[in-house]
Amino acid sequence: MSYYPSYSGLTSEQRNGFLTWLTTDLSNVPDIGFAFLLLYCLERHILHDEYLEESLKIISKLQGHISNGSFDYYSSTSIGYIFFIHKRLDLLKYVDLNKCDIKLQILLSHKLSADQLISLATEVDFRNRY
Repeated sequence: MSYYPSYSGLTSEQRNGFLTWLTTDLSNVPDIGFAFLLLYCLERHILHDEYLEESLKIISKLQGHISNGSFDYYSSTSIGYIFFIHKRLDLLKYVDLNKCDIKLQILLSHKLSADQLISLATEVDFRNRY
């Protein structure tokens, strides 16, 4: 699948694979593009303040099964939108902050560890990581 997949751009075999995957428990992601397509669908619900709890549960589940920096970043942005735009901090119980982007971890936990500071050092123009 392409880096920015769209359902309309899928072949019939890819559509079948995606729809078949949606009928599973989502733990085995055969192609990262499938996870992004599902995330795009969930983002539409989040944007319109619909199914926030259900969307958050699915995103958190996907984060638990996927090790991909790009997916972590974009899914964390969706989670942040739920918490900061829709003011739904009550849903924090569904999120493993360790699977989220480091900036969202800091914002939601109100804590900054030494490891987090070091990993963010270059982003705030620190050059010496020691």
